[in-house]
Amino acid sequence: MHLSCENGTLKSKEEKIIVESFTPLGRYGHSSILLGNKLYFFGGTKDGDFFLNVLNEVFFLDVSQQFNVKIPPWTDLTAISGMDFKSSSATIVLSDDYDNPSIYLFGGTMKNKNNENLNISMIHKFNPISVQWNVPMIAGVQPERRMNIQAVFNSGKIYVFGGFANSLVGLESGIIDFNDMVILDINDFTWSYGTILNAPKQRSSYSATLLPNGMIVYIGGLERGFLVAIENLFMELEMNSEENENPMALLHCCTKLSTSTVF
Repeated sequence: MHLSCENGTLKSKEEKIIVESFTPLGRYGHSSILLGNKLYFFGGTKDGDFFLNVLNEVFFLDVSQQFNVKIPPWTDLTAISGMDFKSSSATIVLSDDYDNPSIYLFGGTMKNKNNENLNISMIHKFNPISVQWNVPMIAGVQPERRMNIQAVFNSGKIYVFGGFANSLVGLESGIIDFNDMVILDINDFTWSYGTILNAPKQRSSYSATLLPNGMIVYIGGLERGFLVAIENLFMELEMNSEENENPMALLHCCTKLSTSTVF
């Protein structure tokens, strides 16, 4: 259903959505996010070939009630809201405005219909109400393209640490590993960057979790291609928003001494 506003009145427009006999192809590198009772999925790669089999699909799983796992209630949105590009190994976040939510897709591989690399915006915005995409105009220096990243959303800002780049994201040769903190403020759509002072080594393929106290904990992944020891080392990020209107992202290594203690 599309919602539109005419002369101050909300009107609805029904869209035909094919739900019968839809079963998503097996894939990896896709992005997913839960909004209400819908678990959305975006893109991914099928059959293990990043160069030829990247997808632009958009669909969701209705988790509002119990269902038979052999026939999940999938809904395919690709016909009306498929991405204009094929996407894999990106990261995705949901804004916390539940009256007017938005889903933001950041980075990853981007291919056109001929499987050629696209050098387009790092950020694409999906409106789950209108089920349409747009590319926000963002001020500041756009970050370098990257993949195998995780983002978190806090107080109107998207935080993305590290990642890496190779030919899959348009790098002509070699590999670049990142250890910068990219920050996108969606209140005024501006790029900024946290300090790299005392930042940890370049890292990708990690997990990122926002804690109730405003810290982001990064666990596992790869540092310059080598596995991180998940059992005794991870990172934290502090967002000192109370003391600074433009908080600086502070990264440091820390050690987990028990299941409940973090330093």
